[in-house]
Amino acid sequence: MKKNRRVTIIDIAKALNVSIGTVDRALHGRPGINEETRRRVLEKAEELNYKVNNVARSLSRKKSVKIGAVIPNRVTSMKYFFDDVINGIERAAEELKDFKIEILIKSVDSIDHISEINAINKLLEDGIDGLAICPFHRYELNQIINEVTDKGIPVVTIGTDAPESKRLTCISTNSYKTGQMAGELMAKFINFEGKVVVMTGFKNITDNDEKVSGFCNILKTLAPKVKVERVYETLELEEKAYLYTRKAIEEIPDLAGIYVATANSPGVCRALEDAGKKGAIKIIATDIFADNSKYIKDGSIYATIYQAPFKQGYNSIYTLYQNITLKKSFPSVCYVKSEVVMNTNMSFYEQNSTLCSLD
Repeated sequence: MKKNRRVTIIDIAKALNVSIGTVDRALHGRPGINEETRRRVLEKAEELNYKVNNVARSLSRKKSVKIGAVIPNRVTSMKYFFDDVINGIERAAEELKDFKIEILIKSVDSIDHISEINAINKLLEDGIDGLAICPFHRYELNQIINEVTDKGIPVVTIGTDAPESKRLTCISTNSYKTGQMAGELMAKFINFEGKVVVMTGFKNITDNDEKVSGFCNILKTLAPKVKVERVYETLELEEKAYLYTRKAIEEIPDLAGIYVATANSPGVCRALEDAGKKGAIKIIATDIFADNSKYIKDGSIYATIYQAPFKQGYNSIYTLYQNITLKKSFPSVCYVKSEVVMNTNMSFYEQNSTLCSLD
């Protein structure tokens, strides 16, 4: 074999004295060969440093691979997170267009599992080969996720999870650890003593629930003198976050801190401004977007936990692409790193310039 020449399946077949068809079936996870032969082919492919020619493979397909995505519309504060998720999906779509990958995005106008199920069914009618979704309920989407998976269509969850379903994997931060990070920060900001409240979105969304649990549990062990007085469910409505903040100030006059576990920090900051409490009550927020960046810069928000939504959207599409076309397997959760951001380092995160590409 000439030096630097690309290894082909013909080379593998010759080295093992098997047919090209056998090598093809082994490399692409197709039935028709025994496991010992498959193992030998895969080992020889690795030994010879065989690389799949993805461009040639995509050009040989008779039709495009369709990947569907169900994403919330701009109807609640979740728009801040999912605008960047969509940007990541669209970047991946642009990079994969030459590989005959087509991305179909369905927006849903309300944050409920029924609207999401309806959108999934419409994508199934369009003949999708893979599906990316944000489950609006931990359990209520399990049945349709399982039905889609049983049809041979892999499902990836974004940002939050339906862990008891048959989904391929979840692309998200570690929500429980993210809550713990916020709890540790809060304890340090208020000197390990005082009363705090939490603003969450929906208690039945896995991500929201696990953040609250992580926050409360770390405080019990790390700072037992910090008491979580209330957990408010804002339904991702900024006005509810505003009203709940005013209510908390009135009912807990010595309130020391507020953890905003979703994207409702602008409503919380406005409420503190109007009550004359700006800077006096420590705020730990979530993510970075135009409407909360000014509050980070002026010190209203002491820190925010960045969840890399762009990377989550981008990686969800590449995960499905690699699973569908290369039969690549993935762990049950593919974590994207959450990071603490304050005014001094916020400029590094305001642009989606760094991608977390998959191998």
